[in-house]
Amino acid sequence: MSESSTEKKGGERKTRWGIAHIYSSYNNTIIHITDITGSESIARVSGGM
Repeated sequence: MSESSTEKKGGERKTRWGIAHIYSSYNNTIIHITDITGSESIARVSGGM
């Protein structure tokens, strides 16, 4: 039998835990993701018009 490599190509991904703060109004939705302590922003998205 031949051995095959199970390594992922393109590098490994780092898993991050966070808290999602979601604010929704009639015209806008804002999603702000922070770390567990809430002090560092990981991502911020606004889906407004």
